[in-house]
Amino acid sequence: EAKVKHVRNPQAQAVAEEEQKATDAKLVAVTEALKKATEGKDAAVKAALDLTNAAKTAEQAKATAEAEAKQAAEAAEKAAEAAVAAKQQADNNAGNQDLANAVAAAEKAKTEADTKNVAATEKLTAAAKALEEGQAKAKAADDAKTAAEKRLTETDALLKATQQAKQATDKRLDDVKKANAPKDLDTAFLSTPVKVRIVDSPIGLS
Repeated sequence: EAKVKHVRNPQAQAVAEEEQKATDAKLVAVTEALKKATEGKDAAVKAALDLTNAAKTAEQAKATAEAEAKQAAEAAEKAAEAAVAAKQQADNNAGNQDLANAVAAAEKAKTEADTKNVAATEKLTAAAKALEEGQAKAKAADDAKTAAEKRLTETDALLKATQQAKQATDKRLDDVKKANAPKDLDTAFLSTPVKVRIVDSPIGLS
């Protein structure tokens, strides 16, 4: 009999090592994905905030444009009424130079008021369009933020699951190594019988 080192299942250890290697690689990939997801979420949050503030600014600009347009319209209306009144007075007093000059001044004021009214209306239209576009961009950014937050949550959950899987594969490999630790076994070897003949004396003397 003799002592022989015996490993119970060498293939099991190789399989466990491959599983551990694959889990380690996945953990690295998911950790990097989590980093990118975090960066993406932070960027999306900032973009959403910036565009929301921009939309609020556009809303304030539109309100200002509305007030200016209203004032310009009222001024144009008053200027038109003043021009009509001046013309009527001038018509009733033909040859009155002062009234004729008043008509010219009223017409000039009406023209200027009309020009300001047109400009104010155009400004209001542009402000309304800017607000609409700003709100659309803000909504898109908010949707992107929601998606980024969801992606981050999912990636974080995947990382936790991968970390648990690594713990499991590490333990499994450790258990396999312990189970496969070489052990001394008593082993019997069969040999061919040898016959020995014994004589009285190996050397003859005369």
